[in-house]
Amino acid sequence: MSRNKEKAQSLLNLYYAQKGPQIPTQRPRSTEDVKSVTDAELFRKMCIQDIDKSLMKINNPLINEYEIRDLNSKLNKLFREKRAWEHRIKDLGGPDYLQFITNSNETIIKGCRYFGRAKELPDVQELLKLSREEKTENTQNFRRKKYRDESRKQLNLLQLDARYYGLLDEDRSSQQRIGNGVLGIPSEEELLDEVKSTLGDKSLPTPIITRQELKHSLNPATPGNTKDDDIIKYERAVTRAASRRCETEAKPTITIPTEDFIADKSAVDKKVEEMIVAHKKKELLEKLGDI
Repeated sequence: MSRNKEKAQSLLNLYYAQKGPQIPTQRPRSTEDVKSVTDAELFRKMCIQDIDKSLMKINNPLINEYEIRDLNSKLNKLFREKRAWEHRIKDLGGPDYLQFITNSNETIIKGCRYFGRAKELPDVQELLKLSREEKTENTQNFRRKKYRDESRKQLNLLQLDARYYGLLDEDRSSQQRIGNGVLGIPSEEELLDEVKSTLGDKSLPTPIITRQELKHSLNPATPGNTKDDDIIKYERAVTRAASRRCETEAKPTITIPTEDFIADKSAVDKKVEEMIVAHKKKELLEKLGDI
C-alpha cells in the first residue's frame, strides 16, 4: 500500500474530513477575496489580536531601539489592515465599525502613528516639538484672521462713504447728516448751540465764526470755487492784516550815548596816567633814600 493511501485511511485525516472546512490561520492579502461578512469579521478579530500582542511588546522596557522601530512599523500596517477589513465588512452589509473611534494611546504625526516607547525616540521627539510649534502657529494665524474678518464686518456695518475719508466737501447738510447718522459726530452748529446753552451768550468773549461763515465772507459771490482757493484767500487776508498791524505799531528805538561814553573813557585814561606817574615817583624817592 502506498504512503498516500495510508494517510487517507488514518483516523486523524478521517476526523478532519468529517468535521468540514477548517478555520484559516492566515489572512488573505486582499480583502476583495472574502465574500462573506462572517469571514471578514473573523479576519478583523485576528488583526485586533495581533495589535494587542504588538502593543504589549512595544511597551517592554527590555527591547532595544531597532525592535521598537520594527514593532511600530508593524503596528501601523496592522491598523491599516484592520481599517480595510472594516470597510469590507460595511460593503458586504455588515455592522459599521468605522463610526467607532478607538483610543490606543497613540500619537499621529504626518500620517504615521507612534505607540508606547516609540514616542521616546530622539527623532520622534523632534517631530513632536515641530508639530506642537506648527499647531501653535496655525492657532495664532487663525485667531488673527478671525479678528481681521470681524473688524472688516464692523467697518462694513458702519457704511463709511467718501465723506469719512475727507474726499468730499463738508457742507452744512452733510455735517448734519453725519452728526445725526451712524457715526455720531456732531456738526459745528450743534457744538456751538451746546456751548451757548451751557455757558451762555454773555460768557463768550468774541463771536465765534464757523467754517461756512468764514467761507462765505471770503468769497460770497462765487460759491462754486474749490476749497484750495478759499484757503489761499484766507491766508492772504490774514497776511495783509498782520502786515497792517506791524506798520501801525510803534517801532522801538535804541539810542547809544556816544558823548557820555567818550567822556567817561577820557576820565578813566587820565586816572590811569596819574596812577602810573605816582608809582614812578615813589620808586625814584626810594632809590634816592637808599643813596
